[in-house]
Amino acid sequence: MSLLFALPLISTMLFPASGARIPLAIDTEPGRLEVVGEATHRFGDVFAGDEAAHAFTLRTVGATPVTIVQAQPSVSTSLGEIEWQRPDSQRWARYTLGETIEPGSLVRLTAQLSTFVAPPSRRGRIIVVAESPVDPARMEDPPAVLTQRFDLVMLATVSLFVRATPSSMVALDPLPHGSGHTEIVAIESTTGQPFGLAEPLDHRIPMPPGLSVRCTPIAPDERGWSSRWMLEFAVGADTPPGRHG
Repeated sequence: MSLLFALPLISTMLFPASGARIPLAIDTEPGRLEVVGEATHRFGDVFAGDEAAHAFTLRTVGATPVTIVQAQPSVSTSLGEIEWQRPDSQRWARYTLGETIEPGSLVRLTAQLSTFVAPPSRRGRIIVVAESPVDPARMEDPPAVLTQRFDLVMLATVSLFVRATPSSMVALDPLPHGSGHTEIVAIESTTGQPFGLAEPLDHRIPMPPGLSVRCTPIAPDERGWSSRWMLEFAVGADTPPGRHG
């Protein structure tokens, strides 16, 4: 008797009176990118010229594949490499905009915030635009596409490590041809930390004949580093006529 009562009960659970089959729990949402962690990275206090790079990690969720069609950096930001990792792999591969990313994958996007320019507060961002088909089973022409747009943001407070006196441009003109002139600029660390100065081996802008720069440390340590330097800019009598700088 118990078996005869159990069978109709099971049948009613699987096939309701309406005749409709109970749907299974399958993800049918369109694919999208989701940030792992924070979409805003804060570097805190950095010195001008310091490297400020960060790798954002994203993941694809939903049932349909995702395509990144844009990763546009702002003026103060440079975009590095974009990589992705398939759900069945531990290897990161280089990603090219427009490639299809299958569901369950990870994406790693590296960006760098420029710290060479003040103001003190620096903000950079990467504008990311991604697309995914709403339902690949629908034979629509053109197919319906979900477009997603979001920002990845980097923040920093930039301080100068050194300051110069005078801080403005050193102007040595007008100078009569055949005469010489020397100008002194003092450079010191804002934190009192010693640093080194060296003449670059390759001048991207060739030094004109007769012009010279000499760096002299004040009370250097055993490495030749100092928290204060004197820079001597000199124009020799043999400097050719014209504008130099």
